[in-house]
Amino acid sequence: MMNSDSHNELIATVYARIHKIFTKYWVVMCVAMFLIVSLEDDNVVAYKIIYMILFLAFVALYRISFSVWRRAMAGFWWVTVVYSILVLITIYTYQFKNFPQYWQRLTHLDKAELQALGLSQHDTSGLFTKLLTPTLFVLVCNIQLHYFHRPLLGLTRITNENNPNIPRRKLGVDEDPGSVNVNKKAEDSSRSGHVRRRKRSSQWLTSKIKKLYSYWMKIGELWWRILELHMVKFMCLVAVLVSIRDLCAANFLLVFYIAVCLPYPKLRGTLTSLMTVTCSLMVLARMVYQLSYIESTWFQRRCNNTLSGALKGVSSDEKPDVEAALNASVHIWKNYSEAIWGSWGQPFPNLSDSARWAGLSKISDINISLSSYVFDHVVLLLLLLVDATVLYHQTFLEKIKCAKPLPHGVLIPGISRREADTDMGHMIKYLINYGFYKFGLEVCYVVTVVVISVRLDVGSIIHWLWLLLLVFLPRRIVSHIWPCYVFALAIMLPAQYLMCLGLPPSLCHKYPWFDTSLKFNLSIWLYLPNYVNPPNKWFLFGKPCFFPEISRFIQFT
Repeated sequence: MMNSDSHNELIATVYARIHKIFTKYWVVMCVAMFLIVSLEDDNVVAYKIIYMILFLAFVALYRISFSVWRRAMAGFWWVTVVYSILVLITIYTYQFKNFPQYWQRLTHLDKAELQALGLSQHDTSGLFTKLLTPTLFVLVCNIQLHYFHRPLLGLTRITNENNPNIPRRKLGVDEDPGSVNVNKKAEDSSRSGHVRRRKRSSQWLTSKIKKLYSYWMKIGELWWRILELHMVKFMCLVAVLVSIRDLCAANFLLVFYIAVCLPYPKLRGTLTSLMTVTCSLMVLARMVYQLSYIESTWFQRRCNNTLSGALKGVSSDEKPDVEAALNASVHIWKNYSEAIWGSWGQPFPNLSDSARWAGLSKISDINISLSSYVFDHVVLLLLLLVDATVLYHQTFLEKIKCAKPLPHGVLIPGISRREADTDMGHMIKYLINYGFYKFGLEVCYVVTVVVISVRLDVGSIIHWLWLLLLVFLPRRIVSHIWPCYVFALAIMLPAQYLMCLGLPPSLCHKYPWFDTSLKFNLSIWLYLPNYVNPPNKWFLFGKPCFFPEISRFIQFT
């Protein structure tokens, strides 16, 4: 009887553990399915865009307000399930005979417009593939709604039952689960020696498992604290890398948010919220731009006055060839422009695309898949989700443990300067906590020298002047000047990004240094914008690598 009870208790414990794991992480499966359904192929249609809108709404609610997200999740999952069922029914019934004609008469849309909505006829294998992903998505969301939604809300609700510091009798438990009554003692005394030895071995194994579990929990707490301290820096680094890889006006907003908000820790929530909204709108706009009825030619403009500028200084015998090159092809015109303008290239492009300058392109024009096109911003959104999860987790633990938050920058609690002298382990812990406070100024100087040696342009001169000013001043005076240094870097980062981006080509505006005797190499050194030969955008990556540390050091000055 006792063995049976122990076996049932073990099964119940294992089931509870597994159920808790699925409760925590099944919602991750739902998020992954959102992305799979929306980006499964390069054929962008309206119903996939709505799936992406639902995903972006999920991310925005979770990132901006966790309490609103908890209240809205029940309705959100119901809307998602109902919408997915309607999509399945509509796609399946559209395969019936004469149904396309019914839809055209009912909606007054032609066949191409219905295909843009996602309604098209398929063969048997194509229909199976088309319906497979939405069907799996309905299944995953139904499991979340019916089995894991309420337990997840219970896990994230702060009540007395979550507080380990409250005595168990106050929770309605009358007996200590570790107490042993007289009958149990009598039974134990009558057991055989073999049973007692087996019980002792079981207790030894249980104690080892508990000890291993306690080590695992300590490692987990340390890992959560590391993420809490450094996740925002890593996220900003990825955001700037995304902006540099894809140079466009929309990504300039990310650089601007980082330059303005990163030096002030109190604006961390504002920074992440603005980045969430910007990335969400960017992903949505890029998907909408792929729809078949949106033409890229709507945003293109030909700068006709290029001809008059190009013909300056050209002999009458060469003018017909130059005119033919200008009107025939951008590539042919580029060869002529190099001959006319030298290393400068032409003053502005012959055929400009305002949409591409803003950050929108047809995936057929740039020869990449849809998932690759929106990959960077989706990854940034997922990092924002992780950052929000870290903050909510740490806040939740502080509330249920009734503990004060650790001082800013402290990774390992309970380590002071006095304890650092006891042994090597305590010294390493102390340096982990306060190493940047002690040597952060010198680290910033070294990284600044590295940036100067890599850039070797007018930006490096500006850094060199600041370094020359700071390195010979006492630390007390540096503490007063350092905010001005951070402010200067916060201006330089978005300003130099704009230099790389340049003006919209559709303005057909010629930069004034094209009409001067300024040498081409000097313009590169001055980091001046150029339509054909823009400044090296990867020089910008050095600044975000040390801007978070310089911004962080302002808190210690």
